[in-house]
Order: sequence, then C-alpha cells, then structure tokens
Amino acid sequence: MERVKNNTSLSSSERKLLIREKRETIVKPLIHTIERLSDITGQTAETRHEQWFQDTYSHLINKGLDKLRNPVREEDLLADWQPFKRVCNGSIVFVKLLSNALSAQ
Repeated sequence: MERVKNNTSLSSSERKLLIREKRETIVKPLIHTIERLSDITGQTAETRHEQWFQDTYSHLINKGLDKLRNPVREEDLLADWQPFKRVCNGSIVFVKLLSNALSAQ
C-alpha cells in the first residue's frame, strides 16, 4: 500500500481506489475467519474458562471486526488489527501463567 500511496503517476482518487481494493483483498478472508471464530466463541459457554474468555475478549473481537469492516483510514490496516493483537497477547500471558501454576504443583 505504501508504494501505491507514494506513486506520483496516479491521481489522488486512483490511489484511494487502489488502496481500498488492496485492503479489501487482504481483509475479506480475515473478516470471514474472525466472524466464524466469533460465532463459535459467542455460543453459550459450557465451562468457566469459556465464560472468562467471552467476558474478557468478546468486546475486543467485536470492536476489531467493526474496525476491519468500517475502517477510519483505508491505508492503516495495522491500527485496525490492534484489538486482535490484544486478544492474542492476553491469551499468551494467560497460558504462561497457567503453565507456571501447573508446573509448580
């Protein structure tokens, strides 16, 4: 996207159109996959861990989906990906804590 943004042979409207098309090509399969994940994790929780995950991360997942579907700036995909990075980082911390607790037993 950076190359398109810096291409002086394109008009501003052509750059915006190309950036939008490139973004859609990248984001469309992600949205589909994350929607499926959201549907699965949004079902009624069967365990306390599932309930914890829903309580902790469902708002971030929904916020991230909304940002991917309706970007503020088409060229700023990394900013739209931040809620998912937070889910991932939080899950990694949880797994490490759980692993340490289990190994201490």
